[in-house]
Amino acid sequence: MGKILIASRWYKPEKNPRAFRTYELVEELLKRGNIITTFLPEDAQVASRVNNMTVPHGEMKKSVLRRKKSSFGGLRSAFVYFIGEGPTMVRYAFCLYKMIRKHLLVHNDYDVIISISYPFYVNVALAFIKKFTSQSTVLIADCGDPLYKNPNFKKAFYLKYFEKWVLNQFDYVTIPIEAARNNYLEYLPPEKIKVIPQGFKLMDIPDSAYRKNAVPTFGYAGVFYESIRNPRFFFEYLLTLKQDFCFVVYAIADAFTAGLLAEYKEKLGDKLEIREAVDREVLIPEMATWDFVINFDNDNSNQRPSKLIDYAMSKRPILSFNQATFKSEVFAAFMQGDYNGQEHIDLSQYDIRTVVDKFEKLFYQK
Repeated sequence: MGKILIASRWYKPEKNPRAFRTYELVEELLKRGNIITTFLPEDAQVASRVNNMTVPHGEMKKSVLRRKKSSFGGLRSAFVYFIGEGPTMVRYAFCLYKMIRKHLLVHNDYDVIISISYPFYVNVALAFIKKFTSQSTVLIADCGDPLYKNPNFKKAFYLKYFEKWVLNQFDYVTIPIEAARNNYLEYLPPEKIKVIPQGFKLMDIPDSAYRKNAVPTFGYAGVFYESIRNPRFFFEYLLTLKQDFCFVVYAIADAFTAGLLAEYKEKLGDKLEIREAVDREVLIPEMATWDFVINFDNDNSNQRPSKLIDYAMSKRPILSFNQATFKSEVFAAFMQGDYNGQEHIDLSQYDIRTVVDKFEKLFYQK
């Protein structure tokens, strides 16, 4: 049993990979008898067993069905280029830094402190409080995405050196997949980089949940990115099909995603069904009723969507591709019920119990 502090920008009820990462980690560590203190946003739904400190945050976009243009888009892009994150995220990290620093001046007996990013500035906040921690405390930065090498946004060159300084304040940097290691090797010695996959409490979906649909029904859940996960090519392909189908999209609220879906909803009509993001406990049984699921691979090979884990739990065939790897003949075969080209996922490595076992090994290696 240990005393652990965890800081994150995301938590339940938010529905994104970092929220899932934080929530599942907290819940499993609690089950193992650890004493947990969290620093989380105001809207986090935290168990009463957790000593939670609420951190103020700015208003975020909530609906993928309402497209809203911002007059501050250019200003925000400039801020991201020079600073590395948007102003809302930087403000959150500054509040986080002040609160944790004040907390550690009184409670400085933690065995482990874990910082979970994105945003990267959560790591920045924790890096600056290192001098307030005990020398025996293990500091872990859990990085879902790199800062400088994330191709989703252009950034100033000096952020590369800033990222290196921040990460070197931690004892370990954990990453979700082996392919991401190259993003960090020029910043850190190899022994400080640890691969710990995304972890979930696995769901057992009965085979009887699926019945063949009257028209081919397939779906996607997640978010799109203009630069690394842009599905426009696929929507254009769907427009060429003469047969009936139903493409269901559960989308996380995001300006690019909302705009893209609105455009193709108008063109595809009832063939495209757009739904708000829902809890995994609702989503996975729903996906189990589809004929197959679509995974849009990122255009860069060092990041993979964590939604693949949910897809695998649904027990439906997974068709993975991006613009470079899409093959119309394989998709046509899936539409006919031929799933020879499906991707197979080993779920055992994503069991939250296995994932926390890997974290716990780091707790005692300083």
